[in-house]
Amino acid sequence: MTDTTPEAFDWGYIPDTPEQRALIAAHNAEMKRAYSNLVDLDSLSAQLEAAEAKLKIAIGALGDCRDELDAYSHEEYPGDHPVHERYRKRDYDSNTARLALRAIAGDTDE
Repeated sequence: MTDTTPEAFDWGYIPDTPEQRALIAAHNAEMKRAYSNLVDLDSLSAQLEAAEAKLKIAIGALGDCRDELDAYSHEEYPGDHPVHERYRKRDYDSNTARLALRAIAGDTDE
């Protein structure tokens, strides 16, 4: 079994005195000032979760927009005529919601 008493550590025993506690508090305060620009991981994790939730909402809305634009194109060019098919393909390829979803997914051909 591993000895976890303070005496077992390499740096030896640190006495628990008011002076030692004051030194530790001063050191902690100095480190906090020196490294105050570092990011709080809990805060960063919360920000990431919020951003992921907003991304899910945006992806859902973009999916709806994509479908609405495609439906509009099918209404505008309903026939099987080659010109209508070409216009629908043009509209499908230039559907900005579809392009945004591809960019988010990292599925671009560029």
